[in-house]
Amino acid sequence: MINKNTDPKLHEFWEKKLSVNYDVEYERYKKLCGLPYNKKTVDKNYPDEQEQDLLIYDVWYKSVIKSINRLTYDEKQEYFRYLEQKTRENEDRFTLAQTILAPFMVFFVSFMLSMLNDFMGEVYGVARSFGSLLIGCIVLSLYTFKELLGTKEAANRKYFYQDMKEILDNEIKGT
Repeated sequence: MINKNTDPKLHEFWEKKLSVNYDVEYERYKKLCGLPYNKKTVDKNYPDEQEQDLLIYDVWYKSVIKSINRLTYDEKQEYFRYLEQKTRENEDRFTLAQTILAPFMVFFVSFMLSMLNDFMGEVYGVARSFGSLLIGCIVLSLYTFKELLGTKEAANRKYFYQDMKEILDNEIKGT
């Protein structure tokens, strides 16, 4: 999945240069980390791999090294910068959700409670306010759930790119 902020041409450039598909590698990485992953994607793209080999970090590490070794030293430096940017993108999304979501929730709940308080004396007002509060809470809960899943995904992608960066950094230092 390409982030909206990422230039698709740059993303595709590195996929072609390394002969990898980031979405497939990311699913394999999630399996390796014991996270929920897309089994069909992994099985389709690694049909010859033994199940236990897909769970061994060293096997994944060597496949990443094999891809990285297609690059010249200067290309490795550029690829490192690309991975650094991908890490930042996912880190920013994770931080943004944490800093905006919590205050928004507090504001929304306090607004709904104040609205309920304003109509406390009226039976019709209470029913209307309660209905609004209930609908608002349901919408907020769905939004919060969606955002929390998104931040978890962003954090996992950040870790993926950090591990790729670490492997590349070790390879650059060894070159």
